[in-house]
Amino acid sequence: MSSTKEKIKTILICLLLVGMVYLTYAVWFYDSPYGKISLKSLFDYSVQEDVGEGENSDLDRFGIRPLAITVSDENGRRGAVNSSSMRDAIYNAVRPDIARCIKSANKLEEVSNAEWEEALLTGGVFMDYRADVPVSAIWMWLGSNLSGESLYGRYYIFSTEKRNITVYVKNAGSGKVYSVQTDASSETLRDTISKTEGDKVYFALEREEKEFRAIMQEMVITENQTSLPILAAYNSVTNFSETTAASALEVFGLSDVAPTRYAEQDGSEVYIADRVTLKISPTGIMTYTDTREEADETLGLIVESDGDIPTLAEKTEAARALVAAFSANLPGEGGIYIAAVSEGAFGTEIIFGRHIDGVPVDMRETVYFANILIKGKSVRSAKFNLYAYDKTAKTSDAVPERIAAAAVLGGGKTGDVNLRYLDRGEDEVSFAWYVGGIEKEDKKEA
Repeated sequence: MSSTKEKIKTILICLLLVGMVYLTYAVWFYDSPYGKISLKSLFDYSVQEDVGEGENSDLDRFGIRPLAITVSDENGRRGAVNSSSMRDAIYNAVRPDIARCIKSANKLEEVSNAEWEEALLTGGVFMDYRADVPVSAIWMWLGSNLSGESLYGRYYIFSTEKRNITVYVKNAGSGKVYSVQTDASSETLRDTISKTEGDKVYFALEREEKEFRAIMQEMVITENQTSLPILAAYNSVTNFSETTAASALEVFGLSDVAPTRYAEQDGSEVYIADRVTLKISPTGIMTYTDTREEADETLGLIVESDGDIPTLAEKTEAARALVAAFSANLPGEGGIYIAAVSEGAFGTEIIFGRHIDGVPVDMRETVYFANILIKGKSVRSAKFNLYAYDKTAKTSDAVPERIAAAAVLGGGKTGDVNLRYLDRGEDEVSFAWYVGGIEKEDKKEA
């Protein structure tokens, strides 16, 4: 009897080792999709919301929303990582409390990663924006003018462990952590958290399995099997109506200036006024350019600012508002998130990605959904990918997080492991685990 058990155990171990060897060879990493696109999946096989879904979407007046959110107290950790409806419900519940605490905060100061990990494991609210975004923009969307102009952060914790709420921000790229003590009592937020429901979740940091040491410790892990829909992809330009084109002209400030219109040989529709151009290509790419030194009151897009020079937060919000205004007229499901922000002599570039239920969609041709370039007070260019995505009745089960983490560990690597849809140019779009995310290469002035 015991001999039979030992044989079975030996067979299972052999199968596990074979699986690990396969997973190790299946680990791929992709570099920046800007300039050179190389998107490679951990598992290259399938395992079987309009943009702007109303007032509770991430395109409402509260700005960009986190793609993952958790709350924790003595009753455990709950959250949402692959559900926009649950994420919105949690965010809507806690937002008034965290917005209130931000208004009483002072300057962020750098603290140790050990302090961050301690805060991560205790009570409060955790938010993951999936990319390092300007902290000042997050504060603006939470209704505060708190300083943080030069700081970027992906992860945010509103800790309730002390008498007053302590805010932590972590930059995923540098690993640096910042903190600020607020004057807001933790009691109100604790009460809100106690009434907030969500899926049972963990952080990778909390898991004892060694595989999870190879991935970002802030990764939110669900207890249940993750099952996601397969997407139907289509080019919305194919059914681009005159009404939609008219709304695009209005959004880009061209509707009142009687632009010259002509069609190029490839079928692209081009609208020109002075040196401002809007081009809608049949391939699904729309490009706005303004080559003048600056916009004016009659033509072009000006960034609203309280001063002579727009702040990073104001430019980020201007880009978000532009993307939201145009997206409201597009078909398809999903929301937007900020994928990358960079500043230099070329200006400020804000890149937006598309997500479906918090799972990023790497779109065909561009990867990103929108790329906005602002210099001075003017929007100099805006590029949109007009492909749209609908959920189908088909679903697929994701490989468990532990196996994905084991594949990374088996490859001797570490990284940010996350689910992403990848549009390879086919009618149906499936998802897989990836190591990495959208990264922005340093841009040099031409």
